[in-house]
Amino acid sequence: MRVLFITRKWPPAIGGMETYSVELVGQLAKLTHLETRVLPGQQDGTPPGSLALIKFILVNLWFIAFNGKKYDIIHIGDFVLAPLGVFSKWFARPAKVVMMIHGLDILYGNRPGLFPAIFRFYQWLLTVFICADQYIANSENTGLICIEKKLMPVTVIPLGVNTKLPAVDTRQHQHKILFLGRLVVRKGALWFAENILPRLDKKFEFVVVGKTWDQTEEIGLKKCPAVKLVGYASDELLASLKSESCLAVMPNQPSINQTDVEGFGLVAAELSVQGIPLIASNIEGLTSAVIDHETGFLLPHDDIEAWVEKTNEIASWEAITRQQYSENCRQKAMEYYNWERVAKDTLETYQQMRTRDQSIK
Repeated sequence: MRVLFITRKWPPAIGGMETYSVELVGQLAKLTHLETRVLPGQQDGTPPGSLALIKFILVNLWFIAFNGKKYDIIHIGDFVLAPLGVFSKWFARPAKVVMMIHGLDILYGNRPGLFPAIFRFYQWLLTVFICADQYIANSENTGLICIEKKLMPVTVIPLGVNTKLPAVDTRQHQHKILFLGRLVVRKGALWFAENILPRLDKKFEFVVVGKTWDQTEEIGLKKCPAVKLVGYASDELLASLKSESCLAVMPNQPSINQTDVEGFGLVAAELSVQGIPLIASNIEGLTSAVIDHETGFLLPHDDIEAWVEKTNEIASWEAITRQQYSENCRQKAMEYYNWERVAKDTLETYQQMRTRDQSIK
């Protein structure tokens, strides 16, 4: 199968979408005749500028016009590049167009202000003209958002993570509860500190690692006893904190007006690969990043009693129970959250599209 993969998310830029592009390309190259057209990020790790993006789109419109028909699949990396999908459907037939949806790239229009309003119109326009034959969402929640936005048909393919992350032995933990993530309201760090931590034994310490995006979260956490704000943590410090923790938590709360949601929950899958016990809210992309009772435990986001009970239960595990959980968790996570599986599921989606097209003919 001849596949053209186009993305604006590429190293040296750093981020989840860049990881998706690099890892998927690496695996698809083993399964297809793959050609890539990428827009590299800047040397400081940031994405390319607006002018570079506009030039990239225009150059690829020209490329598709003259070369698009020779491919079976044109895979567009995200919704920002949707004009390339529309153009491909007009000028690259019989190639089929696939578009990846990451969640946040289609929620920007839910925010207040002029630019989000412009994006809403842009989004509506692209649904009218239809910018893909098939959409791929990175979680069940993102898939539902696609349906709401009339981006269909959609297939859900959860992301992979680095399955070579080292195992973490928490049998000698120091009753630390670990939080990894940005300090924003929807991540729930302050909710946990105010609602769960006061109901636990005083031996527990809530360790919060992550950059402050919302000052109200940081101010609130500083007022809570038994909270340690770490901010940025080096690899060495983070490894130490993980081994000292009895569990990790992702107590996400629903996003107001769907302006910002957990598209997938990469941290959850990475923690499970390392065998660290995890409790997460049963909402949004976390439902695809956690296999309940196997790679973590999903609880209602607002059920305080359930969170207290499960935290105490995991903290009280004996060493043998903790070791068995860790081994089983790691095995399951590495089997499922790997990029080989993502690539095979993506290839299967390509093949189903062609089969569907042949049956219609």
